[in-house]
Amino acid sequence: WDTDQFPNNVPEMALAYYQVLQAGGFKSGGTNFDAKLRRQSLDPQDLLIGHIGGMDCCARGLKAAARMVEDKA
Repeated sequence: WDTDQFPNNVPEMALAYYQVLQAGGFKSGGTNFDAKLRRQSLDPQDLLIGHIGGMDCCARGLKAAARMVEDKA
């Protein structure tokens, strides 16, 4: 079941990225998400904020996962 929502939980993303890094990291490509706002909005600012928030969550999760790998967690 695909809910098409933006990532919004940094600890959850950190655990996911930890698995990616443990498997050798990104060899080609990177993070991609097919997501929509949780409410109906076509306002460009809403769409932009949704994407920024999702990518910020991914970035923070990846940084946390990298620290976990460095700390041998």
